[in-house]
Amino acid sequence: MADRERFKEALGPLIAEIMADFSQRGIPPPQKDQFGRCLTENIQGGKLNRGLTVLDTGHCLLQRPLTTTEFQDLSTLGWLTEMFQAAYLIWDDIMDKSEYRRGKPCWYRQDGVGLAAGQRCLVTEILNFRPSLEAFRSTSRDLKFIELFNEVGIRTELGQLCDTTTQLWDRAQDDYLDVYGDSSLTGRVGTDIRDNKCTWFVVETLCRRDVKQRRVLDLSYGRWDDVAKDKVKKVFQDLYMRMVFGKYKIEKTDNSNRLRKEVFELILGKIQHRDR
Repeated sequence: MADRERFKEALGPLIAEIMADFSQRGIPPPQKDQFGRCLTENIQGGKLNRGLTVLDTGHCLLQRPLTTTEFQDLSTLGWLTEMFQAAYLIWDDIMDKSEYRRGKPCWYRQDGVGLAAGQRCLVTEILNFRPSLEAFRSTSRDLKFIELFNEVGIRTELGQLCDTTTQLWDRAQDDYLDVYGDSSLTGRVGTDIRDNKCTWFVVETLCRRDVKQRRVLDLSYGRWDDVAKDKVKKVFQDLYMRMVFGKYKIEKTDNSNRLRKEVFELILGKIQHRDR
């Protein structure tokens, strides 16, 4: 498995390179510092699954320990992946009107940020390509990585419109954590019930409810008060929805075991039993 601490150490030089690029472009210090804060606060504090998976994948494919240069190059690519993801998380929080991310107020809710967060996260995404050009230009891999990030971006956005087995399973996990997750672990307070979202939980509940329970859901689901939220959760409890989800989880995990390749098993292992 990847060396998490060594990976973290690779972030500082990369941010310094980005800030130096800003200075060369003549960006005024206040704006540069503001963006630097956006960058550091939004790519740190998470599980780093994406960045570390880049390192783990390199190790799996090479079947030997990484050289110092290979570790540095893969760490750079891993952090670019984390930055890429951070941009989407900022947008996602704005669209969902989320309150917390990783135990802190969402970036757009912090003092002096607001909806300007959207502009900054766009810059964050664009900046992925600047360091990758510098780090990989000598090996002629820079354009391939730019194409890769572009393709991932397109697929991420189109993926919001499509249902696949993996997406549905991951969505169901998120819906479960929104209702039953420990906010000290997930870093966010669930709002799906108050936001009247069409989640896995409410759809499955509607398939099992009786007339009285349907009445409770009609009156309480989508209301912004704790009493209504507790009534909805009581319906979930009466219908043993946590047990229903547990059976669904086992079924979907078993069905995904056909992905035997080591890299895919590694990724599945990171998310299969996640609690945040």
